[in-house]
Amino acid sequence: LSMSYGEDWQRNEVIRLVEAMNKKNTHCLERKDEERRKRLGVCVTGQLSRLELESKIRRLISLNSEAYEIDMVFVLGTNTHFVNGETDAGGRAEWSAELIRKAVRHWAPRVARVVVDAGPQLERPYIELSYLQASDKPWLGKARIESHVRQWWSLLRCWKHFIHLACKRQAPYQTFVKLRDDAFLLAPIILKNMNIQDLIVLPECGNFAGYNDKWAFLDATLGRAYFAMPVFEYYTNYSSLNMHKGNPENLLKRVLIKHQAPVSAVSVDILPILTSRFRTNEISGQTFPQNITPASCFLFDQLKLGKEPHCWPSDCDRRRAIYCDRCTVKRQEWLRDHFLERDSEFNSEQKAATCTAECRHRPISITSFA
Repeated sequence: LSMSYGEDWQRNEVIRLVEAMNKKNTHCLERKDEERRKRLGVCVTGQLSRLELESKIRRLISLNSEAYEIDMVFVLGTNTHFVNGETDAGGRAEWSAELIRKAVRHWAPRVARVVVDAGPQLERPYIELSYLQASDKPWLGKARIESHVRQWWSLLRCWKHFIHLACKRQAPYQTFVKLRDDAFLLAPIILKNMNIQDLIVLPECGNFAGYNDKWAFLDATLGRAYFAMPVFEYYTNYSSLNMHKGNPENLLKRVLIKHQAPVSAVSVDILPILTSRFRTNEISGQTFPQNITPASCFLFDQLKLGKEPHCWPSDCDRRRAIYCDRCTVKRQEWLRDHFLERDSEFNSEQKAATCTAECRHRPISITSFA
């Protein structure tokens, strides 16, 4: 599904939505001194066919459901084509809005509200010429820029849902989490153990001269800057951002600096999350809950993350899960073709990553919830 509206309508709609939410934000998200259970808003953006849900539920939602009243908002498109060929590899999941709600209720019954916004996306998002000309991947053309703009619209839609839920409950949020559809949690994340007061915590790696925009954990007072301002600044004040590289990471950094939002970029040991892809020929959404979430792989992360120590978890089990236990045969072939035969340094790192343990040919990270 898609919406076809011109540049003027898009800009005016962004302004209208942001102004309307600013008015509600004043009282609906204002923190109160009265004691009550803390509230957490989790925003998941991306595509239905790429959604990995099980690790998010098991390692974040369920573990924090006693300390927080949790609302989950999914803003997911129904696109069947991905601009970056790597992200279209390995098959697709067969989610629907109904199945997502059913899965969350099944795996995490204490979640307060589940909103699945799979509504139409813009067919032809406005392309800022200066952003296109500064693109760091010009060979991907306008399609990549349009994808970025849809991402920012999705963040705005998450913000709109959060404000509506806060007004409806007459209770503000304390914390927000933003995750991409393919975010795979390698280990439990306990929010009360994280220092996110007056901060936006995001990954140190994969920043591409900006701030990594794949996931973030933030104090709710900074929600407007993170969720609403990227698309607002893009449409209304782009020239003021002084962009030197056209990518979403650079835009996010410029926006957060402009709005004086404090940021802490941390290693994967603190935020143990990597992007994942589904394994070929294991895609089925017909037998919920056993096979609703296909096996996930980390087939492409070496090139994306690099070999810097802070990009890889130091924990032995987490490293073994990445190197050995996910899509083992394909991983060995891919490592051989891309690194091992010509890069002895990476070869040593890969061997050391097993932590002297034998690689087991079975997943150790995720088990069935049936």
